Amino acid sequence: LESCAQSKAAGLMDPICTVADLLRAAKLEHVQVCSSLASLTDAFNDGGRTTLLTALKDAGVTKLPERQALASMLAKVNREGSLQPTKDESSPATTATSAPPLAAMTPPVSEPKMLRVMCLHSFRTNAKIMGYQLDVTGQKKAVQDLVNLEPLDAPYVCNEEDSKKQYKVILTYFPVAKFGEYREWYNAMDVAKGGTGAEYVTYARFGEAIQCVEEALSSASPPYDGIMGFSQ
Repeated sequence: LESCAQSKAAGLMDPICTVADLLRAAKLEHVQVCSSLASLTDAFNDGGRTTLLTALKDAGVTKLPERQALASMLAKVNREGSLQPTKDESSPATTATSAPPLAAMTPPVSEPKMLRVMCLHSFRTNAKIMGYQLDVTGQKKAVQDLVNLEPLDAPYVCNEEDSKKQYKVILTYFPVAKFGEYREWYNAMDVAKGGTGAEYVTYARFGEAIQCVEEALSSASPPYDGIMGFSQ
């Protein structure tokens, strides 16, 4: 309603457009309202806001907030231009061509912001490998209009001893020569406790992994909107 009134004030609508035009442009297509526009205009001009609220209720606008919004819009339009009923107010189609398309009156809407999602790769792979996995599985394409998926490298680079323990499937499909060195976020290891035979798990380099992610988050501009983790 506010946009409708502003458009009229800015000259984007015919200065003598009717109440019916404004109502339809605002997508308030009450049949009863459109068939009673002459009486609504008279009510506004003769009796002011209270009379208009009553006339709107009689015309079929049952909700008070909607009646108040319509009355405010009509009052504003009346201050900035004349309200002239059409020749045939009983036919909604007779005035539909007077108002421009709603798109012409709607303020431009900015493009939606692309979301940024940090992607953490799996054990003994790297950011390039995860990017490839997101591509071939169709995940990146599925959200390409909404989300930028941005893989991040873990800080620890696997040494020669680590690489000897690498899974054969990774070595086959993601060779170092093509995808770069393998990395780890942390390494979970079972540790024997004394001579009891009991074991516990330790997570080597877990603190460094957390620090790496925190630094990437704090320095990001624009900021990340989420984190996606794979495997580890």
